[in-house]
Amino acid sequence: MPESGLHRNPDSLKIIISSSFTAGPVGHSIKFWADLLGLSINITFGPYGQVFQQLHEYGGEGRYLANAFVIAVRMEDFIPSGGHEEALSVAGDLATTLTAAALRSPETLFVLAVCPPSAALHQDPYRLGAVGQATQALRLAACAGANITTLEPVEIVQRYQVQRVEDGIANGLASIPYTPEYFAALGTALVRRIHRVLAAEPKVLVVDADNTLWDGVLGEVGCAGIEVGPARQEIQEFLLDQRRAGRLLCLCSKNSASDIQEVFAAVPEMRLGSDDFVDLRANWLAKSVNIQSMADDLDLPLDSFIFIDDSAVECAEVRSRCPTVVTLQVSPDASLAIESLRHFWPLDTAEVGGEVLQRTALYRQEQQRRELRRTSPQSLSEFIDSLDLVVTIRAAGPADGPRMVELMRRTTQFNLTAERYSRAETEALPPSTRLHVVDVEDRFGSYGSVGLIVFGFSEVSLTVQNFLLSCRALGRGVEHRMLNHLGEIALAEGLDSILLPYVATLRNQPAWQFLEEVAEPRGPRTEERVEYVVGARKAANHCFDPERRPGSATAPGLTRHATEGGPERRAKPWSLAGLVAAATELTTADEIYRAIGDAASDGFSGEFDWAEEERVVARMWAEILQNFPRTADDDFRALGGGSLEVVRLVACIYEVFGFEVPVDLLLDNRITVPYLAEMIRMLRAGRTLSEGGDIPWIES
Repeated sequence: MPESGLHRNPDSLKIIISSSFTAGPVGHSIKFWADLLGLSINITFGPYGQVFQQLHEYGGEGRYLANAFVIAVRMEDFIPSGGHEEALSVAGDLATTLTAAALRSPETLFVLAVCPPSAALHQDPYRLGAVGQATQALRLAACAGANITTLEPVEIVQRYQVQRVEDGIANGLASIPYTPEYFAALGTALVRRIHRVLAAEPKVLVVDADNTLWDGVLGEVGCAGIEVGPARQEIQEFLLDQRRAGRLLCLCSKNSASDIQEVFAAVPEMRLGSDDFVDLRANWLAKSVNIQSMADDLDLPLDSFIFIDDSAVECAEVRSRCPTVVTLQVSPDASLAIESLRHFWPLDTAEVGGEVLQRTALYRQEQQRRELRRTSPQSLSEFIDSLDLVVTIRAAGPADGPRMVELMRRTTQFNLTAERYSRAETEALPPSTRLHVVDVEDRFGSYGSVGLIVFGFSEVSLTVQNFLLSCRALGRGVEHRMLNHLGEIALAEGLDSILLPYVATLRNQPAWQFLEEVAEPRGPRTEERVEYVVGARKAANHCFDPERRPGSATAPGLTRHATEGGPERRAKPWSLAGLVAAATELTTADEIYRAIGDAASDGFSGEFDWAEEERVVARMWAEILQNFPRTADDDFRALGGGSLEVVRLVACIYEVFGFEVPVDLLLDNRITVPYLAEMIRMLRAGRTLSEGGDIPWIES
């Protein structure tokens, strides 16, 4: 199975950026978010205008691959002239080249960032039409790649409210067509999209009611006083979209259950119904107690929960007593609350379908089973027999692809290795690798596809590469039937044994307990990994004993390592504080750009008695170089300011002061803060700058 750069070490990311224009300024935004989210990051920029060449060269056996390959394109850069046929031909060639690179490198996420056209293009309707048609053709062709995702202009310009997109000065000097604010938004959108792929996905959203789902405190105003205006309806529609994406909705409110139900039944503006929630807790218990109880009932870990409430007190209580729950405090102002929800990265969703849409119903069925078990006088064996369980294990087909990826992404408790593969990686597995899917149903209904076995063969053994089962089917003998299935296959192939690897994570103790019961460890072990072996005949004849209780011991030498830094920890490196900041403080391009500058100037004590021009220039310097000048004699170019950074400096001076400083003058002299400030003062006074050397009245 391929070693995936995309999923193996997501707290240390390598990103390659190839673009049709000079895209260097986007690096400041990406690095800002990496620092805020606790990520180590390495960014490589290719020469601008060489997208085809870089895609052709990328990938191949033995080459170190990136986690993400960003292709930032403005299609007009590829189509300087010509009509629709030429434009479509270029788009087709680029799509073919991109798709081929993606197929060669299934472990890399390719992000196609479609960037806005220039204002000049809008002055030429014929060429604008050709470029637009080519851009759309590229979008459609790119959708065919399993590890290609497209980032649209609306996700950058509108989502982050970029007021000014184009930078004519920088574009004319160095082919940098966009403003610093646009690049700040572009970098944010890129990291956000990578987050959607890499970060562990939340499973449960617990939401408050009063001043969260509706306006008003139900206990004070009664059902008749509850208001659900347009902004509250947007919040409810947003939550419905989360439900459609497969997330479970729970309601937790300090009210009476009958009053809550009356609101759902009697307020016509409500978009949510009580049946949209898999669990509804209306009482006066602490919300942390209710959330813990929900987690127990759903058999899901607390770190897969998100809690949303407008009350600072309630949020503080949940953070204190359930620290692994992601807590988002939203404003009681509905228009501000919906913006926070839209900018909270963990709530971003991808297109889903099939079984995901039925998740709430599946968990309701599971609650019926649990209730029957709780109230039944039967033994566990009798209870399992009464379910009339039907387990079907079959070879995976093309339609199973999305569900297999989802199972690897979401299954954490009964998962032998925690290996996670994208759809592209799954499709790129060699023909010798088998993938078998496990379907389960009982008298309450279908569980859906809840298990996956990935395996291959050696000369004497069947070798498991992954073996996982959803927690909602755990403990009913399904995992034992999966072992029976492997034993039967091994015997049919004339093999003696089955090898099962175990890699410790924070959550997969149940998988280790199963292996300890059915197999024997063999060979060397590390603090993170050990291999188990079971005879093929023993596996085929193994019987499930429901009354057997797993031992209470933890995996010796393994769980400690997982807690300190095993794969499960690495799967969620993203700082929650950083993600909350993204939702509540950094929602516009201007806010992000200012924050980047603040981060660069952090620690500056203002030891100089600088005039206003010097302070503004120093701020520009910090934003461009991510390094604040510490003395009046610091040289811009000596501290990392190359020709592109000098161009950005010229563009910033023009944007703020309205004067265009000759680039040659800056390239030929030492660039200090006083030097630049004096230039600005002279231009303000209407005096002419010499382009042949130093400004004579400034000591260099």
